[in-house]
Amino acid sequence: MGIEIVSVETEIKSFLTPDALQRYSQWYCFDAIDSTNTFLYSKLDELKDRSVCVAHTQTAGRGRRGKPWISEPSKGLYLSVAFDKKQFSAPLEGFSCALGLSLIHALKPYSIPLTLKWPNDVWIDNAKCAGILVEIFSSFIIVGLGLNFLTPSKSYSNAIGLESYIENVVDQVPKITAQVLTELDKSVRLFAQEGFTPFVAEANHLNLLYNRPFTCLINNTEVEATSGVISADGTLIVYQINGEKRICYSGEVSLKL
Repeated sequence: MGIEIVSVETEIKSFLTPDALQRYSQWYCFDAIDSTNTFLYSKLDELKDRSVCVAHTQTAGRGRRGKPWISEPSKGLYLSVAFDKKQFSAPLEGFSCALGLSLIHALKPYSIPLTLKWPNDVWIDNAKCAGILVEIFSSFIIVGLGLNFLTPSKSYSNAIGLESYIENVVDQVPKITAQVLTELDKSVRLFAQEGFTPFVAEANHLNLLYNRPFTCLINNTEVEATSGVISADGTLIVYQINGEKRICYSGEVSLKL
């Protein structure tokens, strides 16, 4: 079982609004590539705002903190978009968290029980279905998105696809991809002007770490936590077992499943 997309660019574009089509004006589509983020980085001098790179598979897909992103052929969305930094008048704190919410918005029509695992992973129950990599350069911000349409065939822990929640998901790929791009565009435009403030309440409503035990690294020290709350600046307020509060600015968070 796999995803076959004939002329991926044309099919995705057929589900985009005229306004979105105008903003997403530069496309790079591949059957296979090392990494969609790496490709856009190699084209920094040629990119336009909202340049898109999409592939059926990645041979060296990357997640946060240098971890590999498993990109099995035609089983997921492997997509990167470059955003011109000049449009951002607000600070970038909380940006990746807002992007995670945009993925949840894109899948809202399917009534999937999605949650946000700080800072930007999207989970279904106790398994991860999507992740985001944000890389900031001098003139562009490159956002890479990985979304599992089908559960990976190999036994990767805590990975899940959408096939149990969306009927005939392989037939919905162009539409879902267009929905992701549409919501990504909306979130970036809002964030560029107002920052993370409009996203805080929803981020906490969907916060997977609230009242859930987890561990995280703060100043290279593993911290045991009983709950986490997403703050107005996008950092994670960590409530420790001993009752103390700490702030996690970035790093790896591991749920105790």
